[in-house]
Order: sequence, then C-alpha cells, then structure tokens
Amino acid sequence: MTSESLARTIARMGHVVQLSLDRGLVEGEGSGLVLTVRLRDPDNAEDTVVVFSGVVQLKFRGDSVSLTELVLFVVEDISDRGWEDLFYRVTDAEEDFVCFLCRSIEVKSQVS
Repeated sequence: MTSESLARTIARMGHVVQLSLDRGLVEGEGSGLVLTVRLRDPDNAEDTVVVFSGVVQLKFRGDSVSLTELVLFVVEDISDRGWEDLFYRVTDAEEDFVCFLCRSIEVKSQVS
C-alpha cells in the first residue's frame, strides 16, 4: 500500500477516540514505542485500529489533548532518506497537533 493510499484509508475511518502509547516488543520488528490509534466511523459506530510501530520523535503540540480535533492523519513516505528503520512521517492535517516518525503502519480490521 502506498503512503497516499494509506493516508486515504486512514482518513476514511473516522474520528480518533483513543490513543495509547506502549513500550515493548513488536512481533518481527524488535522493541520500541508503539502508538495505537482507535478510529470510530461516525456512520456505523464501528472502530478501526491503526498501529504505528517503531515510533520516534513523537511530538504533541499545545497544552491540551482533544481527540475530537484529530480527524485526518497525513502519511509521508520517507524511506528514500536513508534513515535506518524509519519509513514514514505522520502528522495530522487539521490542527498540526501531532507529529512523529515510525517504522511501520498496520491497519487492523474493524472491531466492535
């Protein structure tokens, strides 16, 4: 999946309802930070989980966190920059509230 199609896929999934940040092992990828985002489709109330693995340089801008403002993630393919184990730059398009680099992105099937 290209970064453009991945960004479109994530954008179609709805609003962010949960963020979690864990440190630990990811199967087949080693250790590091894992950012998990749960998105809710407002039309059918189904959730989709997106897992960003190998997260570095995580920045939240502003003094408060409002998940309702996070509605569109922009994914940029940075694999051509030659940074070891970093392939994506992720930001949010609406408020420029969050920004990070990561090794991989996995879109898990919808869960209820």
